[in-house]
Amino acid sequence: MMGPHAEALLRPALELAMRVAREGEQARPRVAAPPILRPFLSFTKLPQPALDAARRAIDEDEQFRKRVLAEAEDHDVGEGGHLWLDRPEGWADRLAELEAEVASRAEREENERHERTAQKRLDAAETAKRRAEERAGSLAAEAEDARAELAAIRQARSELAAQLEAAQADARRLEEERREAVRQLEDTRRAYADRVAEVRGLQEELSEVRSALDATREELARAADEPASKAEKRPAPRRRRDGAAPAPPPVAAEVASAVVRASGAAEDLARALAEAAAALQVPAPLPVKRADGPVRRQRRPVRMPPGVFDDSIEAAEHLVRLDEVLVLIDGYNVTKEGWPELALNDQRKRLVDALVDLRARTGSDVEVVFDGADHDGGGLGARSAPERVRVRFSPSHIEADDLVLELVDAAPVERPVVVVSSDNRVRTGARRRGANTLATWQLLAILR
Repeated sequence: MMGPHAEALLRPALELAMRVAREGEQARPRVAAPPILRPFLSFTKLPQPALDAARRAIDEDEQFRKRVLAEAEDHDVGEGGHLWLDRPEGWADRLAELEAEVASRAEREENERHERTAQKRLDAAETAKRRAEERAGSLAAEAEDARAELAAIRQARSELAAQLEAAQADARRLEEERREAVRQLEDTRRAYADRVAEVRGLQEELSEVRSALDATREELARAADEPASKAEKRPAPRRRRDGAAPAPPPVAAEVASAVVRASGAAEDLARALAEAAAALQVPAPLPVKRADGPVRRQRRPVRMPPGVFDDSIEAAEHLVRLDEVLVLIDGYNVTKEGWPELALNDQRKRLVDALVDLRARTGSDVEVVFDGADHDGGGLGARSAPERVRVRFSPSHIEADDLVLELVDAAPVERPVVVVSSDNRVRTGARRRGANTLATWQLLAILR
């Protein structure tokens, strides 16, 4: 093994020895390299064992040393390398002197490096000290500012506490007023329901009167079609003493008059109730039919249990758990409030996944409608039947709002229907059709 300084002196000569050995192996005719070097001839970067092997080859193989010396004339191997290869008289002493010089120079450089490092550390320590002093002054000023700010915050908190107490009192008062208004609204709705029942009773009576009038008309038509001969055989009706023509049968006249009066009264009452329904935002009764067609049944919204208000989370939980309930959802009206930061296809997937969970919890049938104009084919189609969550996209010429209302009309009137949307047009149209409505935030609350 060579010392670090001797290796520095001889490394160019050792690398040259490895090059001479490699070139000899590749020459034609071949000049064999010393056996000790052959394992290292393919190395690009020489490890320490290769350098040690090259030194042994030079020391032990005189012929190989002379080959390397001959090549050294054209390569810079340094004074130490040339002495080691040539080996004139006294070369070992001179090589030792060169090694001592290298060691001395390396020691000076190491001392200078340590001195530079120490100076840098001293400079860094002085800089850190100066910055620490500046930071200490800054922190003292910040502490003073923080004390002042804390005093201001405490004062503001005290004022906010007083404002909060006043606001809570106002909130309690407003809540009581809201409850009273809800109670009054419920009373009004009950009265409205009674009037609707009245209208339906009048419609049934009107239907009976129409039946009687139709029977009378048929009887009069049969009488008009009888042959004249039979008419001549009948005794002539007695004329009144004053010579005037006899009056028509009183029954037909009275029936016709009753029909006119009942029909007009029913129409006036239905019109008044429709206006009241619009003001109360509740479904209006069916209009009175003047034609002879049958009266269509009207859907009725489901009434809330006592103490449950329409605009509460409890109302949403109650409605989606009704037997055979159909829940119709205005899709983007919900997703753009629930997940506005997501892309549309991610919004749709998030909503449908949540609705599948809702279906599993409640057993309700769910249909969600999206505007078809925004559908980008993101892989979202109708869910499978066991999940009973149906996804629809409205045609390009129809808005999702209109499709939701069409689905309300298509549902059987005896089946409860719940429409989820915060759009006033959808909510008003759904109420007029007898469906219950939920705001978007109510659905999101029970989904989460």
